[in-house]
This record gives sequence, C-alpha cells and structure tokens, in this order.
Amino acid sequence: MDWSNTGHRKVTREIRELLVEYIGFLAGTGVRAGTEAFNLKWKNIEEYKKRGERPYIAINVDGKVGGRELIATDIATIHLIGLLKLNPNIEEKDLGKALKAKLDEYVFVDRSANRVTTDALRGSFKEFLIKHNMRYGADGKSRALYSLRHTYATMALIDGRDIHKLAVQMGTSVDMLERYYSKVSARHNAAEHSGRKKYKFPDK
Repeated sequence: MDWSNTGHRKVTREIRELLVEYIGFLAGTGVRAGTEAFNLKWKNIEEYKKRGERPYIAINVDGKVGGRELIATDIATIHLIGLLKLNPNIEEKDLGKALKAKLDEYVFVDRSANRVTTDALRGSFKEFLIKHNMRYGADGKSRALYSLRHTYATMALIDGRDIHKLAVQMGTSVDMLERYYSKVSARHNAAEHSGRKKYKFPDK
C-alpha cells in the first residue's frame, strides 16, 4: 500500500497525502519550507505566457529575504494541480481557471480543509525518511525538508543553469550557491563545457 494512504488516524493520512504534493512542489521550485511555503496563497500564483509556448507558472513568495517572483518547473506544476484537487474550499479544479480567479485561499490545505503547519509536514517527512531508511545522506547528515531546496539547486546546476540567474530565482546570492554547491562536478556539465550544446562537430 502507498505510504501516503497509511496511518491509524485520518489526520495522519491526510497530512501524508498532502506531503506528497508538498515535496514535489519544494523540489520543483526551490521555495523555502517554512514561511515562504506556509503563507503562499493561490492568488500569489499566475500563468505567464509567451507566444508560441505553453504557459509558465510564476509564483510570488515572501519570506526570509523579502518578496520575489520565481518560475516553477513543469514537474512542480503537476503537484500544484494535485494540491488544487485536494482543496475542498475550491470548486474549480482546472489550474488555469483557478489561477485566473485569484483565489484568496492558502495552497497547502489538506482534504479536510485544514491549513497544515510546517511542523506537521516536517514531522511527517521525518517519519517517511525513517520508514524508508533515508534519514541520513551519504555525508552522514540528517535530511530535512530544507534538503529539497538543496535538491532543486543541485539539479539546476547539473543541468547547466546559469548560477547568477539561479541565485535570483532562489532568492539567494551567488556566493551562497558557490559555497554550498561547489561539489557539482565539471563532469555533470561536460556537454556544455565541451561546446557540444552550441556547436555540432562530426563524429570521429
């Protein structure tokens, strides 16, 4: 049985169900678990359209370093749809239409319409990690919800994202990114460093 559907109490099952979407959202946006996520409302999210392209999802958060706008990954958008479906306070389940409505409703709400605290999600995440023997990383350090922000940054750098643009997206500094993510190897971006992403060379 899916772990998110287990638990002796209804509240436990609903928090776990919400946690699945919460994890995907954090890992797909780099949003800080805590104030930035907890205070997020649907009216703070909108579609951003460019001619000839599918709409992007722009998210406005306010937290540790003030307000900023970021663009969600398409994977995070899938989890936003999941969050919308969970929320019983919102009748419109089409993401585009719901965002246009500028709803004054919190995003992280469980199936019973309860606004779930960061502490509750943090505790549930810890239980998940222990259950699946994932509490500690290869470096011996314990994982936490904030680890998902590190996941987002690491994957972005591995994908070759410009570090200055990434710093703006994440509401942090280039210095902080370099300090904590210098372990990203040149091999992760071999295609970019070799010029193959820009130029086509004949095979040997």
